[in-house]
Amino acid sequence: MTFIFRDREVVAGPGSFVFVPRGVEHTAHITESLRGLLIYSPGDADHTTQPVE
Repeated sequence: MTFIFRDREVVAGPGSFVFVPRGVEHTAHITESLRGLLIYSPGDADHTTQPVE
């Protein structure tokens, strides 16, 4: 999974942890099936997910 920010990209492989501060614009690009854990804290984050067709 690759997290894409305005100024950089972060590749998150197995065992990775990526912290995204509140208000930081980002998206994620997934190139293969994966299993992961997303933690939203506090729980009022507003996210939209869209599959690529």
